[in-house]
Amino acid sequence: MLTGLTIDSFDEDALPDPAAEWNDALRKIEFERLNQDKENLVVGGLKSAADRERYKAINARIRLLK
Repeated sequence: MLTGLTIDSFDEDALPDPAAEWNDALRKIEFERLNQDKENLVVGGLKSAADRERYKAINARIRLLK
């Protein structure tokens, strides 16, 4: 079904700013991945200094994405 679509198939009004829509989708994907990484670190107990540093870095990035 998707192979039959062409760029002309899309109504320009449907996506007034495709780049913004794309960037928002990427931000959401990254946000979800970071939250999963953060949860995995917590489940593991943040035993090493590297784990704690990664946790801090993830939190900093999440704050920027909000």
